[in-house]
Amino acid sequence: MSNTEDISGSIQIKLQMYTCQLSEYMTSIHNVITKLVSLLSKRRGSVYMSGVGKSGYITQKCVATWQSLGLLCHCLDAQDSLHGDIGVLRAGDIVIYLTNSGNTDELIRMAQHLRGRGLIQISLTNAIDSSIGEFMDHTCVLSPTHKIQEADTYSLVPSVSSTLFMMILDITGICLAEKTSYSREEFKKNHPSGALGR
Repeated sequence: MSNTEDISGSIQIKLQMYTCQLSEYMTSIHNVITKLVSLLSKRRGSVYMSGVGKSGYITQKCVATWQSLGLLCHCLDAQDSLHGDIGVLRAGDIVIYLTNSGNTDELIRMAQHLRGRGLIQISLTNAIDSSIGEFMDHTCVLSPTHKIQEADTYSLVPSVSSTLFMMILDITGICLAEKTSYSREEFKKNHPSGALGR
């Protein structure tokens, strides 16, 4: 078998891992999005998202999408939060923590410190029993019974989990916008440059 065939076969396996798990977790994904939309529809303040590592990049992307939809949403850097950045938070704000393991040290410290400040804390995770859950008002678990299988050989590289979590946050933001004043014209006002603006 040629090297090209080896690579092609590996690619096919990895693509199947994405599509199969998307199909397997469809009901759970639907339930998580439904819960998030319900909780966030009642919000009185702004929404803040926080994550570390790859999860941090996902929150940055999803916050940018929410902002383009006119939603009050911001990133909260877990590294800097306890060095003064949490001063921006107000009672009624919502903080969403993105952590696949549910045991990210920086997020746990922030959540512990923010408890009792009149905020609503929500974790989006793939661990039904996690350390961060102790400090949450709501925990959204993608798969209560199975661990997500990542695309690499050792299931270590954030890949399938990253895609699923980004999809959840994107759809949640879109649903929230469509429940309010979202329109083609409003989106264009928020995105005047580039092909979308044109």
